[in-house]
Amino acid sequence: MKQFNTFISEKRGGSGKPSGAEWENIICVAYNMKSQGVDKDKAIKLADTTWKAEKYDEYLEVGDKIVKNAFGNNPKGIMKHFGSGMNNLTPKWEKYFIDTTGKKASASTKTPKTDMYIGNQHISLKKYGGSQLMSGGQAETLATLAFAYEAVSPKVKTKALDDAWRKLVTDIEKDFISFKLPPGGRINNYKQAIKSGVKDDMTNWVADKLQKQNAMSQALQEILKTPEVNLEVVREAMTGNNKFKDKLAIATHIMKFDETGNADYIKIDDAYTQKVAKQTSFNISFKTSGTGGSAWTATKGIFKESSNLVNNAYDDAMANCLNEGLFDRVKSGVKTGANFLKNALRKMLTIIWNKVKSLVTRNFGMALKTFGVKMVVKSKTEVKF
Repeated sequence: MKQFNTFISEKRGGSGKPSGAEWENIICVAYNMKSQGVDKDKAIKLADTTWKAEKYDEYLEVGDKIVKNAFGNNPKGIMKHFGSGMNNLTPKWEKYFIDTTGKKASASTKTPKTDMYIGNQHISLKKYGGSQLMSGGQAETLATLAFAYEAVSPKVKTKALDDAWRKLVTDIEKDFISFKLPPGGRINNYKQAIKSGVKDDMTNWVADKLQKQNAMSQALQEILKTPEVNLEVVREAMTGNNKFKDKLAIATHIMKFDETGNADYIKIDDAYTQKVAKQTSFNISFKTSGTGGSAWTATKGIFKESSNLVNNAYDDAMANCLNEGLFDRVKSGVKTGANFLKNALRKMLTIIWNKVKSLVTRNFGMALKTFGVKMVVKSKTEVKF
């Protein structure tokens, strides 16, 4: 957030205009001169900053206008320059980053949101006209979207995923006519069904259909486009509430300015977050992660390593059918056998969804792993603050 796309160096009398980071120094010193009634040298010491007289002195007058327009005629307290290039991330946020990008966060991702501070008011400096929402670019956007997915209400995610699952089940049931019964086409009892190879054929068929699906990844994409997720992304992007270990790195206020002296000072509350969120959108898509072929069947991290989700679902479904006496009603013939298996198929899919639903709803990394996809942000996000 410290790097603005609109901060382009312009030459003036052989000296470049101040960059965004350099304006932080100017504003801090101008603020302290006004709030404490001290000279420039004392104001510099109070700000805990450095000063380039040959470059900054000519902009102190503009700095004074910025302070007056943002804070009025009687600013209070001492403004200090944070001056920290990198800050430690919380373990949870860093895990979001690794889960979504496959690597550790770079230096740009660790840039604090706070640029200056007055006591417990931590200020993020922005230039009018628009700026990149997150300094880490696309990689940081991926991690922040993962955080927002987990932070948003379960109801939002559950509805979208349930709807997508129902569509997936309908499509799989329509395709079930392509499933071939074992030779003879008869399923007269449970033991015969196992011996005839139905289990292997059916579990392989179901696994193949699940691995080729895209309904669930489309549902994830829709969830990440909801206003609720968008709001959480923007809130986290502006503040870093969950990102940084050091509380001082977390911004509580936005200060907007331009080089003529216009300025606003705004608390990052719900109203302002909603305002910014309405101006923000993300170009998100998913691609196969490379583990899609085993995404639904390799259940490491979900159940015991030796277990198999689809196989277990088949066993449970057949046991349910046995308990309900459905085998007793099966008569000889292909049609009856197919109908019986279709009933078992519905039970299988219900069992599978019940086992993974809470996990993929709660944990974004688990959702990506289960559905065998990676998230892609196609372009940087710029917001007019």
